[in-house]
Amino acid sequence: MAIAIFAIALGLRLTYLYLVKNDILAVNLIVDAQAYDAWARQISASGFFGKEMFYQDPLYPYFLAVVYKALGTNPQIAWPIQAIIDASICLLLFFSARKLWGDVAGLISAALYAFYGPALPYIALLDKTTLTALLSTLALFCLIQAHALKSNAWFLFSGLVFSFLTLIRGHFVLFLPLFTFGLFLLYARREGLPAAIKRVGLLWLGPLLIFGLTALRNRLAVQDTTPFAANAGLVFYLANAQTSKGYPATTPFFCMTPECEYQSAKTIAERKTGIKFEKPSALSRFWMKEGLKEIMADPNAWIKLLGKKLVFLVNDLEPLDTHSIEYFKDRIWLLRFVPLGYGVLLALGILGFILSLKSKRTAILPLFFFLAYAISLLAFFVSSRYRYPLVPPLILLAALGTQQCWAYMKEKKFKPLIGAGALFMTIFYLSKASPIFIKEARADALATPYANAAILHKDQGRLDEALVNLKKAIEITPHSARKTALLGELYYRQGKYEEALPLFHQAVSRNPSLDQAWNYAGIIFLKKGDYAQAAQLFRQAAAVSTVPEDIEIYETNAAEADRFELQIRRK
Repeated sequence: MAIAIFAIALGLRLTYLYLVKNDILAVNLIVDAQAYDAWARQISASGFFGKEMFYQDPLYPYFLAVVYKALGTNPQIAWPIQAIIDASICLLLFFSARKLWGDVAGLISAALYAFYGPALPYIALLDKTTLTALLSTLALFCLIQAHALKSNAWFLFSGLVFSFLTLIRGHFVLFLPLFTFGLFLLYARREGLPAAIKRVGLLWLGPLLIFGLTALRNRLAVQDTTPFAANAGLVFYLANAQTSKGYPATTPFFCMTPECEYQSAKTIAERKTGIKFEKPSALSRFWMKEGLKEIMADPNAWIKLLGKKLVFLVNDLEPLDTHSIEYFKDRIWLLRFVPLGYGVLLALGILGFILSLKSKRTAILPLFFFLAYAISLLAFFVSSRYRYPLVPPLILLAALGTQQCWAYMKEKKFKPLIGAGALFMTIFYLSKASPIFIKEARADALATPYANAAILHKDQGRLDEALVNLKKAIEITPHSARKTALLGELYYRQGKYEEALPLFHQAVSRNPSLDQAWNYAGIIFLKKGDYAQAAQLFRQAAAVSTVPEDIEIYETNAAEADRFELQIRRK
């Protein structure tokens, strides 16, 4: 039966791949996907070791490099592999739940994941979410085996899986001490202090080994001894700054594409301090301290931000990140046909935990996993893909809740069944709550992908299609400075300078850090022969830009405008 569920899950995923194969945001690589692809090609071509600091978590690009080496470098070759990986999670959940609560719970957990709609979009992206989900589920499976069998080998293997998790999602570096502390208290109470030390020690062997090897590799490659990705401090700052929305929305201060994010953060830090940051770890520490300063400067604002993150953590909305599930729902009918979402899992999971207390059926491991990861998540952004490792433990708890409700029905215990149903509906209703910031996040989650599609159409010369997508994005979020600036750029490329210029002015009045808007406005004035105004706008672009290459271009433009102005004055 579990194999049949796996086959259904795989069929759904392969159907999704067929439906999405021509979507512009699926077939074109943007932001992280573009960086992963370039990194994987570099590894595949030049070798395993590499010559640069790990700016992002490295495991997924290495996985992708293996795929490229074996099957070719077409990014879409990873899609069916990720579909198989994702479908196989059903089997891991089946064996995990069966070990805890029996065959019925195992089949329920497998079926829940097979029909979990938000899993599908990630398999058609160069994104580490699917692989992270597999490793998270595998870690839970190994821990359940270790806990049930009291096996040292399984504890050791669990630690090895956790070490891979720290290399694919940085949150697990914070998760691991939280989770193992809970396990330590559990085993100390049940089996005594020596057993607790032994169990937790075995779990930590794998991560400590990986931390040491990563630090050594970075030392040899770039003379920087750190085991962590170089963007950790910056992400912490962005997630906790007073400008943060709680999810990875575009900030007004940073270039947010991987190829220039590090340089942008470095430029701003050096402007602030007057110090040259030669080592990535030093820059990461600087931004970590800046994040802490933001928190301490206004603790009340940070507590409100934490409250928003908590709502994002339990809300049915899939918060925006590089890609948006809301966009793919709008485009691909299958995602509307597979309706099981996060809110249902959350309600069933909480119900399962509460019913486990009444029935004295153990749910401690998935609960510990859920709580530890949730806490680690609140320290950073809460988005759909960052939140995804909560899904496997929730499904295990949801399977327990569903199984217990089925038992109530078979035994005709209608009173507890009605109570369970009321609790489920209450939690599910709360997960659908839409305060103002959730409505704004939902609008962002739909508008931003259409704006990204517009950029891709623009870059490929399809200006009319770009306008269609961008106008849809602006209709959803009419006050976005970046989208207004992009509309100005499209009109500029069509030669409609008089329509473009007021849009650039409107954009920079909302967000003065939009260097390209200043630059395009300068070019228009240059074409009109107003060289003094053009030079002023180019210098403003250079002043707000954080990318050295762009600053050089803007300063060159300003110098050229000055030269033209000087020639006119001499005449």
